[in-house]
Amino acid sequence: MVSPPGPASGLVAPDAGLDVNTVIDLGSLHLDVSFTAPPGATVAILGANGAGKTTLLRLVAGLWRGASGHVRLGELVLEDSAVGRFVAPERRPVAMVFQDFLLFPHLSALDNIAFGLRCRQPELTKAAARDMAQVWLERVDLAGHGRSKPGALSAGQAQRVALARALATDPKLLLLDEPLAALDASTRSFVRSMLAEFPGITLVVSHDHVDARTLADHAIVLDNGSVAQAGHPADVLARPRTPSLAAMAGLTLLSGVGDGTAIVFAGGLSVPCSLVGPAFVALAPSRLDLATHCSADDDRDNAAADNTITGWPGRVSTVTALGERLRVEVATDAGGHIVAVDVAAIEAERMLVDRPVLVRVPHAAVAAYA
Repeated sequence: MVSPPGPASGLVAPDAGLDVNTVIDLGSLHLDVSFTAPPGATVAILGANGAGKTTLLRLVAGLWRGASGHVRLGELVLEDSAVGRFVAPERRPVAMVFQDFLLFPHLSALDNIAFGLRCRQPELTKAAARDMAQVWLERVDLAGHGRSKPGALSAGQAQRVALARALATDPKLLLLDEPLAALDASTRSFVRSMLAEFPGITLVVSHDHVDARTLADHAIVLDNGSVAQAGHPADVLARPRTPSLAAMAGLTLLSGVGDGTAIVFAGGLSVPCSLVGPAFVALAPSRLDLATHCSADDDRDNAAADNTITGWPGRVSTVTALGERLRVEVATDAGGHIVAVDVAAIEAERMLVDRPVLVRVPHAAVAAYA
């Protein structure tokens, strides 16, 4: 059933968690996601563009209705296709901050926040809502911007207004779509501190590994509409299973098959490892080295003589400046794998595109996992 307007029926236990099991088809995207979040958790939702991250937030918010499944927040059933239950978004104890904020352009910062309050609490007078909104403007350090329209606010200020509008409604579940994107360092720090004080459950979409590590205590990784990984953000980022997550973490990800003595990748590249069966290897660019001072054949022979290092011949494909370091991407001769290596900026003259090089892979730098 579609519930009528007004406060949602049911109780939300103070120690209740979130349970999501939802399926929907939208164009080419087939989203089929199940996960739970304990009370007070902040869950980072990670994945490539088009993986279904924002779609998932909209389903939980009730902006879209899943084809099947359920969304439960403690004892409150927000959606359950098995019994035909669907709580309208305005009746859910849920607040969402969109990536582009979606502030009403014709309303002041104060009235944007007051509008959210009156939507959730129709009994509030306009004056009472504005008084409460002023308190929230002070909390987000925008007390002097109450009369400003969104067009007169910076991105950071607009983000804080949108966050205040969401938090002012006292939600049990907060949904954030790229909340720190395009913000300066000081504003990012301010918003992080605000989110850390929120006592409910938070789902936050992010493409930034720093935000995932600092904001969240849980993470799920979506890949083509399904959960590819779940766990603590640090663990998930250290052992990525998708190229997009590896790129976010700044790692090279290779997949191969272990035979008990080595993991062999497409084209015949390998690293020593005792794993058997399908396996992944994550390589940090800062822990690898490039040899360019002699021929790749000579360097490969030298690497082979050192049983702590494996050498992979290849050619430089791209060079990117990263402050005092260069990120050099090498296409290996065997298999055409792209491997990133960080070198000192003073090596720039030697890092010419298409130059033959040898990627030196210390065995201690190999993070292998099934």
